[in-house]
Amino acid sequence: MPRMPETVQNNGYGALWSAPFPCGIRPLDNYHGRITMLRVLICASALAVPVSAFAFTADDLNRLCEKTDVASRSACAAYIEGAADGVFNTIDAIGGTTGPRVGQYFCLPPEARSQQLTDAVRKYIAENPNVAGYNASTAISLGLGKAFPCRNENGS
Repeated sequence: MPRMPETVQNNGYGALWSAPFPCGIRPLDNYHGRITMLRVLICASALAVPVSAFAFTADDLNRLCEKTDVASRSACAAYIEGAADGVFNTIDAIGGTTGPRVGQYFCLPPEARSQQLTDAVRKYIAENPNVAGYNASTAISLGLGKAFPCRNENGS
């Protein structure tokens, strides 16, 4: 077995010492050594965790919204409002915000409240069990579109 090279290292406090450094990783006696070890640990952790594609589905959202604790109810409402805002802003970015447009899923009235949005989405998911596997934001768009459809100038 080949002998590992010994290196003389200043530990940052003026002391010199020698030791073999496997894999080129310096000991944790100075700042740079700590950063290097932290990088090694982060890389090792990333490789140890299996990579999986996780999507928050309509079924996941519905289960969250069914819970009765305050934190879950708040998370449910916040998720729905955030997704609705994200869809609206995406539509705004590609086509403006005044009046119904092609591709606009829903038009929320100014007086719409958080609980109305939650109720509309949950009702849509319950009435359309085929959307349970859809991405939650897609189900939110569809549910809000059903409850708050856009009207054109003719009123249709």
